Amino acid sequence: MAENGHFATDDLEYCTNLVRGNARDIYLADLLLPEKARHKAVVLHAFHVEITNITLGNGDPLASEVRLQWWSDVVQGNRDEEASGHPVARPLLVLIEDEPIVGPALAAKIEAHIFDLYQDPMPDRTSLEGWCGETRSVLYNLVARFCGAGQSKELADAAGHVGCCMGIIGILENMPLLRSKNQNYIPTDLLQSVGLSPEAFLAKQGEQHAFAIEGMTYLAREHQTKAKAAIIKLDPSGVPAMRSFALADLYLKRFEKKPMSAYSIQNVPSALRVQWLLFRGL
Repeated sequence: MAENGHFATDDLEYCTNLVRGNARDIYLADLLLPEKARHKAVVLHAFHVEITNITLGNGDPLASEVRLQWWSDVVQGNRDEEASGHPVARPLLVLIEDEPIVGPALAAKIEAHIFDLYQDPMPDRTSLEGWCGETRSVLYNLVARFCGAGQSKELADAAGHVGCCMGIIGILENMPLLRSKNQNYIPTDLLQSVGLSPEAFLAKQGEQHAFAIEGMTYLAREHQTKAKAAIIKLDPSGVPAMRSFALADLYLKRFEKKPMSAYSIQNVPSALRVQWLLFRGL
C-alpha cells in the first residue's frame, strides 16, 4: 500500500477507468482538478460508482445490503485485510489515512443508500434533500476539501445545494430504470400536489406525470439558484470541486422542454459538448 496519500499506479488507473466508464461527466470534471486533488477525487468517485452499481443493480435487496455493509466496514477500518485485495478499496484506505474526514462521511453515505435497495416511497421534500445531501453533497464537500478549502458554512451551503440540484437531475436521468424497479424518489407531498399517489405514479403515465417532473425540475432550479449564490461566497480553492454543476442547465432544459422525456431512455450529450461546458466553468 502506498503511503502519504500517494496511490499505486495500477489502482489509480483502475479507478480512473471505472469512473470514465460509469460516470463520464464526473470523470471529465475530475480531469480539470489540480493533480493531487484529482487523484483523490478519482478514488472517491470510484467508490461512488461501486456503491451506485450496487444500488442501481437488480440484485436481491438483502444481498445488496450485505455488499453495502462490506463497504461500510471498509471505510470504518474493519476490513483492512480483505480491502487490500480490492482495486478500489485499497486506494480508498490510503485516501482515508491521508484525509481522516473521509471515513465517517462515507459511512453516512452508505447508510443513506440503503433506501435505494427497497421500494419505500420518498416521504417528502425534506427527506429527498436529506438523501441528496448524504449521497451527493458529501462528494462535492470532500473534493473541495481535497482542493484546499476549509470546512465552512459557505462550503456546506455550496456543496449542499449543488448536491441537491445534481442529485435531482440524477433521479430524472435514471427515471426509466427506477420505475422498472418500482422505485420512486419523487416526494409523496409533491406527487399529492399534482393528484398522484406513489402507487399511481408507478402505474400508467398520464398528464399528471408531466406535472410531477415539472415539480422536480422546479425544485432542482431552486437549489441551482441557491448554489450559484453560495459558490460566489466560497473560498476560491473550493470552486473547482463544483465544476460538474456547470452541466445542470444542459439537463434541466431538456426536462423543462419535454417533461415526459424523463420516462424514456435519454440520448447522452456528446463528450465534446460536455467538455466545453465544463471547461467554460461555472
